[in-house]
Amino acid sequence: MNHKVQNIICLPGVLYDKVPWNNRQQVMTRLAKKHRVLFLEEPKYPLFQLAKVILRITPEQKAHKWFLRLFNPERRENNLYILSLIRFFPVKRRLLRKLNYLLNLINLKRVIKKFEFSEAILWIYTPD
Repeated sequence: MNHKVQNIICLPGVLYDKVPWNNRQQVMTRLAKKHRVLFLEEPKYPLFQLAKVILRITPEQKAHKWFLRLFNPERRENNLYILSLIRFFPVKRRLLRKLNYLLNLINLKRVIKKFEFSEAILWIYTPD
């Protein structure tokens, strides 16, 4: 039986390299063996991530990889692409929250077009 390769965009609410792995990373890694997966990491503040790199404090993940994934998704084994989202501004103010969303949306649309993730299945996990 021949199945069509699907495009899957995943909003997992976690960082891909977060240890220990949970089912979100595991499921997407397995799906990427036969389908194309765009894994959107949860938004982080760039200054906090930069501090982790400078101070070599990286409890959640390898912070330097987060920077590399901001504008160009990292391609992992098979067809797994990892894109980092960013919080440009604190999200307590409504206008700044909307600006964060808009800037991430612009980048996400660019990546979807560049990597041809059209007609994708949107896979959303609920927050922990």
